[in-house]
Amino acid sequence: MKQPTKHKQTLILVGLALVMVACSQGKTQPQRPTFLGQKAEDTVAVNLLLMHQTMAEKADLLLAQMATEEYVLTETNYWVKGLETAPADQPYLKEGDYVDVEIHFYDLQQHLLAIHQANVRIGQVDEIQAVVDVLDSMKRGMSVTMLVPWYLAFGSAGNTEVPPYENVKVELNVK
Repeated sequence: MKQPTKHKQTLILVGLALVMVACSQGKTQPQRPTFLGQKAEDTVAVNLLLMHQTMAEKADLLLAQMATEEYVLTETNYWVKGLETAPADQPYLKEGDYVDVEIHFYDLQQHLLAIHQANVRIGQVDEIQAVVDVLDSMKRGMSVTMLVPWYLAFGSAGNTEVPPYENVKVELNVK
């Protein structure tokens, strides 16, 4: 077997050194150790939290611009219109009442995302919290429209019908 020349050996060593330097450039830094009594700094979690906060603020601004004067901002930060059109001859729904509901979920460009129809028991409704909250203020025969930010709708996970981070327009009909 032929021995490599000194020149070839040098080239191989330089090549290996370059590969090692290049590979070490892409490494992430490990989380700094913490000492007793110190809080751990999880930069990934902090950055994710800041990203969600920024996206939530943008969603709030967008929905505020879309909401006409007919909409009312609720304490829990979604917009609703139609609650003032309650039929006078009907009592408000109360916990334990069974009602038929039809819920249409749209994106903000008016594309239908999902339709949920069910006979539900007030107080035991398995829907987004905005729908649950509004049902407590409704009567049979009412229809309301809501503008719900992503973080109060289907969140960062979404579901099989609604994508993640999707602000939704909700049309809720109680029969």
